[in-house]
Amino acid sequence: MELVLVFLSLISSAWAAGIVLLDQGDTTEEDRFASELTLSVDGVQVRPGPEGFSQAPLSVQLDAVRPILAEADMAAVAWLDTTDAVVLRVSVAFVEADRAIVRLLDMERGAGAEAHLALATRELISSAYQDDQPMTVPDPPPDPPVVAEPVVEPPAWWATVSGGVVWPPASHSGGVRGNISLALSRLQDGQGAGILLGVQRGVEQTRMGVGPRYQWDPFQVGVRADWTKTTWTRQVQPRIWAGVAVPLGPLHGSAQVEFSPIRDEVKLGETIIYDTGWVELSINLSGSRKIGQR
Repeated sequence: MELVLVFLSLISSAWAAGIVLLDQGDTTEEDRFASELTLSVDGVQVRPGPEGFSQAPLSVQLDAVRPILAEADMAAVAWLDTTDAVVLRVSVAFVEADRAIVRLLDMERGAGAEAHLALATRELISSAYQDDQPMTVPDPPPDPPVVAEPVVEPPAWWATVSGGVVWPPASHSGGVRGNISLALSRLQDGQGAGILLGVQRGVEQTRMGVGPRYQWDPFQVGVRADWTKTTWTRQVQPRIWAGVAVPLGPLHGSAQVEFSPIRDEVKLGETIIYDTGWVELSINLSGSRKIGQR
């Protein structure tokens, strides 16, 4: 109960005298939050934060803001923490000479996050003050629910480089081949289409292929036309393939199955010396990078 009375006393002082907003750097998030807070709360003063303020312990931060509040003749100070890659976090401190209470508000990054945080800051200051009744002391208000608006990522061009091995189970298919490929795809939220160019090299054959691909994370499908050079033939062979990819740290590992709708054989008399078979399996390691929004 004593803590509640202290909290309400500090809030009442802050509401009457305004609030100091510490500007800790030249970031877009801080500029937007300052603009929104100025529209939501009367008496906002924006001041530069002390050097190294965001990395300092809370006790050091409170010691640093006391002279700022004394100079501004205010009892409350707020600052926005933008160091987290996932959420934006606002600290609101109600400070007097011998006591201080700090409340935290956070929200996932996204469109409108700064405006929601400014309104939540105003609600934090005003709700307990407005709900106070004679002879009763209301409990501190719960943190207001904040719902981040969904962020829709625009389509972008991605380049994916893959390397791995291809294993054809057929006994006369030329054995394991090394594989390297480049895919250019236009994706939105991991879904979209593109084109795949690949080269395969084995002991008895070389393949160069190109064809469309479609990706719907974590699944990938496509068709490809392979120009194939072996000891005995040179020809174009069609392929249909499907695979699934899983994240491995910054890279992706994938397993694929390739189907040959046309099976090629080479015979020497009655002896089969080359046979593509119907199915091939491959394992690859890949890395992707965004190369443009258009």
